[in-house]
Amino acid sequence: MAFTVEETILEARDQHPSFDPQRTPDGVCQRQLNRYLRQLYYRAIERDSNLYSTVEEITLPLADFDAGHALPAFVYYQGGTLNTTGTYRRPEPFNIVPWANRFMPNVHSAGYILEGTLYLCGDAEDWTGATSIDFYYAPELTLPAAMADPVPLADGAKWPCVNHLAWQMARRQGSYEGVKINTAEFAADWKSAEEEWLIEIAQHSRGEATYVRAEW
Repeated sequence: MAFTVEETILEARDQHPSFDPQRTPDGVCQRQLNRYLRQLYYRAIERDSNLYSTVEEITLPLADFDAGHALPAFVYYQGGTLNTTGTYRRPEPFNIVPWANRFMPNVHSAGYILEGTLYLCGDAEDWTGATSIDFYYAPELTLPAAMADPVPLADGAKWPCVNHLAWQMARRQGSYEGVKINTAEFAADWKSAEEEWLIEIAQHSRGEATYVRAEW
C-alpha cells in the first residue's frame, strides 16, 4: 500500500512533542521530503537498477536520422535491445557509447546521447532492416506536489523518510522546554532505517553497463 506525504509527516511528528506544525510547518516538511526523495531514489537505483525500470520503444527508421530521438527524462540507462527483420536476424544488444566515440564506437548497434537526445552511430543506411530499439531506463522521479499525493517509492522507503524528517525537525528545533534535543540519535535512526531498506533491495541488484547523465 502506497504511503502519502501527509502520513509521512504525521509519523515524523510522532517522534517528539516539539515536532509540531507551529515550529515546523507542513510546507517546510514537504519541501525537505522532496529533496530527500531524489537522493533516496538515486541510492535505490544504485542498489537495484531494475526497481524502477521502464522502457521507451523507439521506432526505426527515425523520421529524421540526423535529428535523433528525444528521450524522456531519465537518470539511469539500464540497457537496450535492437529489433530487426529478416530470416536470420534476431534481437541484439543496443549499446550506448560516449559522445567522444561516436565516429568509432568499436561495437555494433551503437548510439550516443547528447542533451537528452539519442543519436545512432553511422549512417541511416547502416540501420536498414532494424525495426525498433527498446531503451530501458529509470525515469526522472516525479515528486509529489500535495499532502495527499503518494510518495513515489516502494513501501519500504516509508521509515527512512519518516526518520529523515524527524532528524530535520530535531535540527530545526534544537531544544524543547529547556532541554537539548539529541539530534545525533535522530540522525542515527534515520541512517539505520535508510541502510536497512537499501540492504533489503540490494539482493535484486545486477551488474550492468550504465549511462548516467553528466549533471547527476
